[in-house]
This record gives sequence, structure tokens and C-alpha cells, in this order.
Amino acid sequence: MNDLIRRWQRAVERAGEEQVRIVNIGGELFATSSSQRMGAYRLSRTAAGWACECIANQEHLLPCKHLAALADALGLDVLADMRITLPADAPAGNAA
Repeated sequence: MNDLIRRWQRAVERAGEEQVRIVNIGGELFATSSSQRMGAYRLSRTAAGWACECIANQEHLLPCKHLAALADALGLDVLADMRITLPADAPAGNAA
């Protein structure tokens, strides 16, 4: 669990450093990309929580700076409201 919290802390830092912004386009939410000029990642609410279409979250279910920016903008709880998983190397006893 400590690793997951550290990952979220770093995602929050990166979102601020890289000025990730949340925009509403036609009723859909997007997070701006800091690596692709004029790029953005779609954010969507799923049964498992908010998800981002970036590689980190889409393929690996890891915290990302885009979801961190969304959590900040909407006042969400990153541990309860986001679609993420504990890292595979996390001890089972720390999953609470």
C-alpha cells in the first residue's frame, strides 16, 4: 500500500509540474498531454472507478498524472474513486 501511495504522490507532483489540465469537450472529460502537443487523454467513469486512456492506467492500471489532475479538479479520492490496482509485488497483508 505504501508503494501505491508513493505512486499517487508522484502522479500529483507530475500533474502540477507539467500543468496537466482537465477539459470538458462535448460532455466528455479529457486531460491534456504534456508530451504530445495538442494531445489529450479521455477520462471515463467505469464500474471500477475513473479510468484514463493513457498507457499507465489503460494497460497497467497504475496511478497516472491525468487521474491525479482529475481528482484535484473534482475533489475525488484517488484510492477509492480511481481504477487502479496494487502493484504485483505488494505484500498481501498491506492491501487494506
